[in-house]
Amino acid sequence: MLLKLQQEIVPAQCAAYCAKRACCPCCGRKLRGKSRGQIRYRTVFGDVTAPSPRFHHCQCHDSPARTFSPMTELLPSHVAPELLWLETKWASLASFGVTADLLKDVLPISN
Repeated sequence: MLLKLQQEIVPAQCAAYCAKRACCPCCGRKLRGKSRGQIRYRTVFGDVTAPSPRFHHCQCHDSPARTFSPMTELLPSHVAPELLWLETKWASLASFGVTADLLKDVLPISN
């Protein structure tokens, strides 16, 4: 149930953030889109897919990169901090094989 809730809320939050970043912060012009992709964000309850567009930088903004993805600012890591904490804690308490088997039993981890 929590996974279904996250699968609705997280993409909506990401789309709202990307919509705000679709305009140049300097001049306010709408940025040209390059591509529209998706990212997979791993959480304790399962994987969530969120939109991840790429935009061209505005001409008024001098940058070494030609394009950027607002999602790299919002979610620099594609893993939730809670999942990292659980994985790290359990890995420190047991051998790798035991930890991997335990994680497979309690979390929706695919190979």
